[in-house]
Amino acid sequence: MICPHCGKEHPDNYKFCPFTNKQIMKQVSCSNENCSEYRKPLFLDGAICCPICGSALSGEEVKNIDSSVNKQQTDMPNSTSNSNLSSEDTTFSNSKNHKLQHSYDEIYEFYDGLARVQRNGMYGFINESGEEVIPCKYEYLSIFFSNEYCEVTKDDLSGLIDKTGQIIVPCKYDAVDYDEDIDAFFIRKNNKSGIIDKDGVTILVPCKWDQISWYENGKAIARKNGLFMVINKYGETLINLSDIYDVDLGISDGVVPVKNGSGKWGLLDINENKLVTDFMYDSIKSREFGFIVEMNGNYGLYHVQSSTLLIPCRYKKISPSCRAAFVQRPDGYWSIYNYEQKNCSQGIYKDFHKIDNDYISVYDGDGYCGLIDWDGNIIIKPKKYKIIDVPQNGLIRVCYHDDELASCYDCEDDFDPDDYDYWGLLDITGKEIIPCMYESLSISGNGLVVAKFNGNYCVINTNNDMVFANTVDINEWEEEKSYHSYNE
Repeated sequence: MICPHCGKEHPDNYKFCPFTNKQIMKQVSCSNENCSEYRKPLFLDGAICCPICGSALSGEEVKNIDSSVNKQQTDMPNSTSNSNLSSEDTTFSNSKNHKLQHSYDEIYEFYDGLARVQRNGMYGFINESGEEVIPCKYEYLSIFFSNEYCEVTKDDLSGLIDKTGQIIVPCKYDAVDYDEDIDAFFIRKNNKSGIIDKDGVTILVPCKWDQISWYENGKAIARKNGLFMVINKYGETLINLSDIYDVDLGISDGVVPVKNGSGKWGLLDINENKLVTDFMYDSIKSREFGFIVEMNGNYGLYHVQSSTLLIPCRYKKISPSCRAAFVQRPDGYWSIYNYEQKNCSQGIYKDFHKIDNDYISVYDGDGYCGLIDWDGNIIIKPKKYKIIDVPQNGLIRVCYHDDELASCYDCEDDFDPDDYDYWGLLDITGKEIIPCMYESLSISGNGLVVAKFNGNYCVINTNNDMVFANTVDINEWEEEKSYHSYNE
């Protein structure tokens, strides 16, 4: 089971409750001794209840639990209890008033154990225990740490911090980002780009370039005064692209799209400084899997590793994956294109919402969203939801539009059709595990879910139990949750 308090996966240790000796039908609290909520009594509906099975306890049973908890906390060398915290500062609570150390105007999804939060227009981070580990003192910060670094903004200037909040690059640039390939930072100042060493001080490339692409194998495309060249980490020119009039600044497998003086595009191998294709395309766009090429208003897919045109230029749009591609045919409908069979082999759909390397969320002719895999197998039929995301950590985010509520305001000038969109979660079989009762919802990989309820943000778990109520009215939330449970 996932602990409703710490969000971690814990084993179901007991078939029978150790305090009441009753058979456990549903474990309502954590039975794992390494959890901060281990065996703490629950306070439900005015009664003191068992932390394991939820049954009301007698006074003697409460004493036994308190004694067990005190002994356990004394014996645990890594106990998470903190005698310096007041009751108002306690991060977790088993009562109905689950609290954070602070209240927040916005809470974003958790990435690697941290979630961006906003209070009074300033941003910071909390951890999974609700502790504010990066104070809300920045005008802006990235929603997650990329390679242990996060861009922050102060006084309208950008810098980088690490997960401890230590400043790595001071806030004195227009933009800062980390490039893993060269293990250094891009900087931008006065509309010019450069590179600074990982120490945050040493300038490797002065801010004199109009633009620098991401590096691949130590090489990047740079532009200055309308001229393009291939440079290394130190800004030294490796190749002058003197005959090139434009470059798509994205290197993929050592290849970049380039344009000649006639306005036609081809592919250039920057390692060998030679063309991979002729200048024959109207446009070329780099994708994670291959290059989308355009000819006479139709699109195809060029694959660098095999040096082949995997999909001929006969489709209106293409969204490729490593397994197959989703293509819009001349008749406007979407189908799966099989690379090996070289044809559209599966399905006819009106549109799609998202794809990854395993799934596609598709729309039928009635505007309902469903989920299929790349073999064309239907995972969830399009029949109920307005939006279905591709699965994330085995969970599927879905959006249900309440037509009955929305129809009441159809004739209003200020009608917003999204006002009656409600989000929930399905498991991979399509079973609804969190009802569509939230205005927004995001999935984390640790059993925590950030949700918006009645205009306020909270943190729940995948059992739809409250973890941090934040500014949510807990009574309104419980009433809505009970309503959905009753109508399942």
